[in-house]
Amino acid sequence: MSVDRGRRPGHGGNTRPGGSRPRPARRPAAPATTGTWRTPHERTPHDRPAAGPAAAAGTPAALAFTPAPYSYGTVPPGQTPARTFTLANTGGSAAGTVTVTLSGAAAYAKTADTCTGTSLGPGKSCTITVRFAPAAAGTATATLTAAGEHATATDTLTGTEAVPAHLYWTNIGDVSANGPIMEANLDGTGVTTLATGQNDPRGIAVGPR
Repeated sequence: MSVDRGRRPGHGGNTRPGGSRPRPARRPAAPATTGTWRTPHERTPHDRPAAGPAAAAGTPAALAFTPAPYSYGTVPPGQTPARTFTLANTGGSAAGTVTVTLSGAAAYAKTADTCTGTSLGPGKSCTITVRFAPAAAGTATATLTAAGEHATATDTLTGTEAVPAHLYWTNIGDVSANGPIMEANLDGTGVTTLATGQNDPRGIAVGPR
């Protein structure tokens, strides 16, 4: 009599009772991502906050000259220095149509102006050039004014013409003039007699008038 030695579950085969194979456990699916994976501490340029505007929109217009105030310093006779000034609207609203005027000593004159007749919006600027041409010794002042529909600005200008040097001498050999003291410009023009009848003056000098 033969004995049926059937296979026991788990021995000599891969079948379980019922004839089905055991299925391996599945791992959970990784979360779907798009783009490049970054840790919470990493940032890209797109993550950075944008810089704020120079002035908040809707704030009043504000005009200002640069440089201000300004001094041309001491200017030798015959020289005519010029300086270019920048007018900027640092506010958050348009200044409206601008007009630039120059008042004060006649030694100052505008030689260029890109501001008058323009409307300066927020962050916009223009330029004005002013020449200083003194005609007499001493200090002269002027005021540069920008007037817009919604804002104004002023700039004080100063400059000094140096006292021109003159030449002084005596005519020792001129006996008839009895020792005159003479004066003239450095180029020899404008000769004048300052004094006569001096007691045999001698010498020559250069100095202010």
